[in-house]
Amino acid sequence: MTNITVKLPPIPRCVLIDSRKSSRNNLLRDLKESSLFEEVTEAASLKNALDQIRFGQFDACIIGPTLSPERLLSFVQEAISLAEQKGCAVVAVVPADNNSSHILRAAGTHAVVASPYDKSRFSEGIVLGVISANPNSPWKTLVEKHFPDIQYLITKKTPSLLPEGEFDEMTALDQILTFFSDSNSFLPAGSKVSHQAVEEVKELAKKLISGMPESGQIRAFLNYLETSLLEWVIEASTASPELANGSLRQKLLLFGHKTKSDEPGLVG
Repeated sequence: MTNITVKLPPIPRCVLIDSRKSSRNNLLRDLKESSLFEEVTEAASLKNALDQIRFGQFDACIIGPTLSPERLLSFVQEAISLAEQKGCAVVAVVPADNNSSHILRAAGTHAVVASPYDKSRFSEGIVLGVISANPNSPWKTLVEKHFPDIQYLITKKTPSLLPEGEFDEMTALDQILTFFSDSNSFLPAGSKVSHQAVEEVKELAKKLISGMPESGQIRAFLNYLETSLLEWVIEASTASPELANGSLRQKLLLFGHKTKSDEPGLVG
């Protein structure tokens, strides 16, 4: 990631949530040293953090690395549903040695920062998360002025359309259908996504782009595929397979050139 070294003016407020006091204190220190926010509010509990987002006005919710994976994902999903209405970024700091970053991105987290981190990476993650969540942020114009390719760094940015014939979504849908029909054992119960699910989805995404020439666009597409497939896993278990299938189909068709009548169907 390109270092964002431009001096940014502080924006008003963020709320911080973490389980362990020592970890929370470290994050609080780093947030204050970053000078990104005029005020940092420490939430007393997960419920209190959600209430702060619901009833207050915050630019970001920073989630520390000591929440358990089960509580983390359910909190993120609820926080995003509240934060999206207010342009509040949800930024998660997670241990670098687990797979939660893929799951959190699939759930809609605006930015994920791997821990341990250096302070410039920490600030970059927050800045990109805020810009992703709020296109009217005063940071957006300043950052884009210095980094015109900033859109490629924003988590929720969809890669640009691939060239004609580069990606065959018909074949991809067939492969995904076969994969998921053979892999029901790893579908999560509620909001829990297994390590096996993450690894198998990553392997499937690589298989779908096999044979494509190496490029920055293809790497971005691979990340998009991984996220889209994990979103399918989460949505199929928490909503319905039918809704998840329709959502996944539309995401894949962004990269093809078939008409609607040509689309194959995924079945639950």
